[in-house]
Amino acid sequence: MIDLSGLEEFVPQPNRPVRIEGYTFEIVFQSGTDTFALNLRIKRTAAEEHVIKFRFGIGKDLPPPGPTHNQTKPHFEIDLYRRTENAINARIYFTFVDPKNVLLEAYAKATLALIKDILAHFIERHRLGKSALDKLVYSGPVEEELSRFKPKLLGALAECYRKHTLVVRTEDGKRIEVTKEKDLEKYLNQEDIRPFYLELRETLKK
Repeated sequence: MIDLSGLEEFVPQPNRPVRIEGYTFEIVFQSGTDTFALNLRIKRTAAEEHVIKFRFGIGKDLPPPGPTHNQTKPHFEIDLYRRTENAINARIYFTFVDPKNVLLEAYAKATLALIKDILAHFIERHRLGKSALDKLVYSGPVEEELSRFKPKLLGALAECYRKHTLVVRTEDGKRIEVTKEKDLEKYLNQEDIRPFYLELRETLKK
């Protein structure tokens, strides 16, 4: 399985929670014999009026009982939760079809580039200050060295949608196979991950 240690140099504090203005951010790198994970986690404490919690990244897991999808295959996962009226809370899985390790390494690099985009958008939207991004990721090196891998990952995610390996598990436990553009927009066109959704939508148009 792939080794993510080389990507940790792009993050000031890998695998450590960083608290900024009431939000906790963590970029997690995990590599095992047959598993791996690269995730961005953002949450706001339960004491706050509006609870925000989401996870965004790539990985390959050991299978839990009764999984929504086959977690023994590499996948891209987004887990969204907001305690607000009319919020769509769901776990979204793009399952790759047997990619080689060299492709997974490219996907991981692209994931970190997307994480940088998500962080920049989140920080700007929540007005956390210009210095906040520098505490979480070295945006200049990420842009220079990793952003070129994004088209490869976005193309693979678009293929997941076209080949019906994009699955959503809703808050009430329903499993939904996303095959229509309206459902793609419903679950992915959410403010916290909008940069990702817009890039994926453009990729699907090509």
